[in-house]
Amino acid sequence: MVNFKVSRGANSLSGNGAAPEVSKDGKYVNKKTLKENEDGKVSLKVVALEKLGLTSTTYDCLLPASAFALLSVASNESTIATMKSKAFCFFTLEKHSDVVLRGARAVDFDVTLQENEVAIIKDVRINAHVGEDVVHTFLPFVSTAIEKKDILHDVIVEVRPLDNNNSESVACAIIDAKDIEKTAQTRFAGRFVSVGEVFAFEALNLKVRIVGTNSLPLEERMDIKYHCFRGIVDVAETTMFYTQTAPRDMEILKIMNARAPPNEEDMFLKGFVHVHTNDEEIFPVHMNVLRPCVALTKFIRSAANESNVSCSVNIDTVLFDRVLLFLTCIRDGEKPPNYDLRMTESLSGAAKTLQCAPLIDYCDARLGSYISRLREYTWEEIVQKNNQEQAVLLVIDYMVLDVKNWLPEHPGGDMIIPAQSLNKDASTHFELYHSSKESFLYLKHFYVGEVCEEDREKIPKSDAPASSEFLKMLRDYCEDFRIESKAKKKEFF
Repeated sequence: MVNFKVSRGANSLSGNGAAPEVSKDGKYVNKKTLKENEDGKVSLKVVALEKLGLTSTTYDCLLPASAFALLSVASNESTIATMKSKAFCFFTLEKHSDVVLRGARAVDFDVTLQENEVAIIKDVRINAHVGEDVVHTFLPFVSTAIEKKDILHDVIVEVRPLDNNNSESVACAIIDAKDIEKTAQTRFAGRFVSVGEVFAFEALNLKVRIVGTNSLPLEERMDIKYHCFRGIVDVAETTMFYTQTAPRDMEILKIMNARAPPNEEDMFLKGFVHVHTNDEEIFPVHMNVLRPCVALTKFIRSAANESNVSCSVNIDTVLFDRVLLFLTCIRDGEKPPNYDLRMTESLSGAAKTLQCAPLIDYCDARLGSYISRLREYTWEEIVQKNNQEQAVLLVIDYMVLDVKNWLPEHPGGDMIIPAQSLNKDASTHFELYHSSKESFLYLKHFYVGEVCEEDREKIPKSDAPASSEFLKMLRDYCEDFRIESKAKKKEFF
């Protein structure tokens, strides 16, 4: 039976309650809209801007006044604050798209939009992966760049014929790169462009793909932490547009007066050591970063006066990458990364190979603090910490694991583990919920000791014990970091 209960109250169509007075009771606010406003999110239906009959290229998106106001938030410390005028706002998709959209008020162009609509031009819809007549959630874009780091120094573009006709009968088109650059400056001025975006230059019958962006000139890109994948095109400062033709279109498209991008390998000559790892990767590293590595001293000295200095180290690519991150932090006076214990052990070996004293000291301190916290626990102590101190100490094959900080990251961990695995032997549960060895990788990080020998009989056990195969695999994996017990470890099988 369906209960067709008559709605009542001030907001019902048939209720007899008095309607609220705005001056006295306040204006009714939809809770969903309020939540979106509080979070800075705005859900809007995308409509095609080109279908509104506008041909101007001074905007990508048009917004109703209310949405424009909500999306106009920007950081005062970023370049956006200086680039942004009252006529434009920058925003992006809630799901952190690389594409940053620039919106204008629809009313400024005599365009009428519904309050829940946003009009976006075709190129930008494709680049941002938003669908026409589909509702998407947007956020104000807040840049994390410092000072003028948002503004691009140069942009590298690849051009192709707009119609994709590669037949042999098509005549070769000849276009001046200056025309492409002029069109690009007009099209991109005051906008963010991101690597991978594609735009149609219909007047030139070309489509243009962004293949590279740089916020710094070539000589300032040496830092290992430098990375740029998008930025704002400022006609006054983005002076370089490098143009290249897609290889497959060489026969049907010729670009005259094109400027080729500089060869980045040229900046890794003098002052750099080319470090070859044992898996045949090459890292060009500035000598100032490598100075703490005594084993590389002669190569560092050579790099000060010579070009193409190289050396080999018996360290793999992944590990050497971690070493470089550490050395860069030391050079810049920053706090080193908080590497986990297994990585720290590997770094310790690499530090000794490189004779890098700061890294040796870091690893010794990390491993020393880990070893110092290992001890034996009584069963009563474990139960007390779990019940009274909000600890989350698991016991698996007599190992004590502190997993409290891991619970938010573990799928269902904040509910399943406290409910099923505390204050008992959790070996069976661990075997049931983890079907691969991948979970073993975290055990050493959480390991804090062992249950003392005399209390092991006090541990409540599951009705169905863990399998002997699982326990053997577990013990083989953990053998290298478990502390020695006073007596031989008892087995469940």
